[in-house]
Amino acid sequence: MTLHSTVLCLFILGCGATRMKASDSDRDATEWMSDISGRAPAARTAIYGVFKIRQPSNQRSEIPIKLITESTSAGWSDTWETQPVEGILAARLIVGHQAGRTNEYQLFKSLGAEIPFKNVPLTNLFAPFAGTDFAPGDLGLDFFHWPQPVFLRSEMRKGRSCRVVESRNPDPAGTYSRVLSWIDLENKQPVRAEAYDSANRLLKSFSVTKVGRDEGRWRLKEIEMLNEQTDSRTRLELDLEINDPPK
Repeated sequence: MTLHSTVLCLFILGCGATRMKASDSDRDATEWMSDISGRAPAARTAIYGVFKIRQPSNQRSEIPIKLITESTSAGWSDTWETQPVEGILAARLIVGHQAGRTNEYQLFKSLGAEIPFKNVPLTNLFAPFAGTDFAPGDLGLDFFHWPQPVFLRSEMRKGRSCRVVESRNPDPAGTYSRVLSWIDLENKQPVRAEAYDSANRLLKSFSVTKVGRDEGRWRLKEIEMLNEQTDSRTRLELDLEINDPPK
């Protein structure tokens, strides 16, 4: 699968567990997570799509989104920019990536149709982004940078051998305490993720609900974020990818 933003690799598959091999170690888990989070894009691209939100009351809304991934002097960045819809102003999130370093985040919000984006403080990486169930830390896979990840076990998921990695938040107050990630053993791509709150209750689950094949390459078409505690859900549907020229 060819994907241009680190978050766009989450899959949901079936289950079946086996014990870890004796040779597996926490050092191996750290190397795996660093390798995955350190994969830079080959070219500047833009992907267009839409967030489809279903509230617990079953009220539904849609927010258009554009994702631009490009190289920077220090590494690369993902820019998520939403369009304004009724009741929700436009927002822009820039996630800066550098191999071997934690992500840098910048959040901008529009104050109106004719007012430019304004930089606002980002005090909680796991607060909702633009009215969706996705948070900035989800879109940046921030938990891949948490220290001392641990291999828990191996699991078969629909014929794919995966390693389950536990990442614990060094600063869990009011946010995720830990995240479980299912990593494909062959290609080292994440295939599932679950986030737990400070009471160790399942808070969110990530899943891919649709993939397609384009010119011989697998492409992500739809990813779902479910808040397991409120039953709200956001689906990110990706419609079109283009080679976006530098501006």
